[in-house]
Amino acid sequence: MLKTIISLILLIITTLASAQTQHDTIDVAILGDSNTWLGGDDCTKPKGWNTYFKAEFKPKSCVSLARSGASWTHTPQTVRNTAEYAAKPTPNNVIYNQVERLKEKVDSTLIASPNLIIIACGTNDGWFKAKYYPQLFVRSANEAFSKYDSIAQTPINKIVTLAESVVFNCALLQKYFPEARIILLTPMQTTAVPLSVIEQIGDVIDNCGKLMNISTIRQDKICCVKSADERVKKVNTYDGTHTSIIGAQKNGKLIALEISKLLTQNQE
Repeated sequence: MLKTIISLILLIITTLASAQTQHDTIDVAILGDSNTWLGGDDCTKPKGWNTYFKAEFKPKSCVSLARSGASWTHTPQTVRNTAEYAAKPTPNNVIYNQVERLKEKVDSTLIASPNLIIIACGTNDGWFKAKYYPQLFVRSANEAFSKYDSIAQTPINKIVTLAESVVFNCALLQKYFPEARIILLTPMQTTAVPLSVIEQIGDVIDNCGKLMNISTIRQDKICCVKSADERVKKVNTYDGTHTSIIGAQKNGKLIALEISKLLTQNQE
């Protein structure tokens, strides 16, 4: 009798654990920069966190539209261009064009309409601030959000601050995919950008998310990449910025856990 009870308890525990890690009704689309791009469009390459996120999260489908060099922030030269494939920062290598590309692919039935949209971006905004994004911090999250009702009518090349770019693109996603859950990932720490700048970028993204009722995961606070450690010995990155296989595994599993928690909280 005791063995039967123990077996039943173990079965319940196993079932609950499985339920927490399998999300086979969720179609996921991921937007972002190089650390997501490293996993490939199908999220199977070993240096991308999204590869291990997909394996751990077990969604119905998982696609990446990320591009190396992408930024949140637009420039005065930014236009709609879903065909460009640059592996470096350019005026059109922005989250906006990934949003538009996602809409095109869904409308063409090339991919499923996502229930969950993850955006992992912000490193290049800080890395190339002086060269491409000098107005990065000119607007606060509150100032950007105050324009929420009119921002859709603003030309994208006039939206040249981080906060306004985040609000604009999240509003666009909410318009295109009103039933989808959006989750923002702030940039990880990197040896290429001062930690204070990465944290400031994270604060802007986080504050925009709160104002828009969008969850944010602070990678700069919780993920395995610590810039001070990577300066001493590169373990979780191979160059101080981009994840090694080890770092991608750790981060992908962590993101899967954090997103699972957020989705569970939403159901309570």
